[in-house]
Amino acid sequence: MLATTMMAKMRASALPPASQPAAVVVARPNVAERPANHRGHLANVRSATRRRPPWQVSDPTMAAWRASRGSAPTVNSSAQPSRVGKEQSIPLQNRVTPFGDIVAIPERGTLLGNRGILHDDQKRIVRTAQVRRWLTCVLEFKGIRRTIMKPHRYTELFFLDEVTALAAGHRPCCECRRQAYQAFQSYWRDAVSAQARADEMDRGLQTDRRVRGGGKGTFQAPCEDLPTGTFVEQGAAAWLLRGDQLLRWTPGGYAEHRIRPNGLVTVLTPRSTVAVLRAGYVPSVHPSADV
Repeated sequence: MLATTMMAKMRASALPPASQPAAVVVARPNVAERPANHRGHLANVRSATRRRPPWQVSDPTMAAWRASRGSAPTVNSSAQPSRVGKEQSIPLQNRVTPFGDIVAIPERGTLLGNRGILHDDQKRIVRTAQVRRWLTCVLEFKGIRRTIMKPHRYTELFFLDEVTALAAGHRPCCECRRQAYQAFQSYWRDAVSAQARADEMDRGLQTDRRVRGGGKGTFQAPCEDLPTGTFVEQGAAAWLLRGDQLLRWTPGGYAEHRIRPNGLVTVLTPRSTVAVLRAGYVPSVHPSADV
């Protein structure tokens, strides 16, 4: 009897205790906050969302944007997450249209922009511009990295391409896009004014791109006389003039081609920028324009 009891105890001691589960090692990523570098307007930045291809055409998104274009949006409340298989990120209100509106859409941009500090501590857009110097920059420059919409730092804006940025009233940056800036400045001197320093160009652009009260400045001109790279408005949509064609702008690319018409049209690109384009400046255009 004693031997049987001792054998049972020995068998029990060989089994792992039920109250002690196997150890679990949790590997925590080494996440270090990137230092904020706010010198000028240069950055290696990511747009608000990474889920969709950088030039995916999205007509439903464009339709929603058109419906809200009565006035420039001021908050990001209209952007809702969508769930298709898995939750997607909520886009920030930091994309700029040819009308100059700042909107919240998921498509990514190919250029960075700057108009000063436009957002509050909750990353909500509270103004459409703070400074007169509206710039377009490259997305990557000298490895500089930024936190998007960091409080009390300038608001990172994004554009589909350079012609979109020009229509909105921006010009090339003289540091990260120096070659483009020098070309733009040279054609400005030839076509607009001999006074072509940065401040003088910015004052001219400010006069052309805004009307009293902050609305978008436009003008009428014969469509057949406008240079390639100009945006015009037709049927509440923005259309890019490219050779003898019109290309309809959408947040993700150009979705429709038409023959360039004759007659007066409403021009979205500032008058002085149109003169620079006519003089010979060649801006970059999104690859979807060639599709």
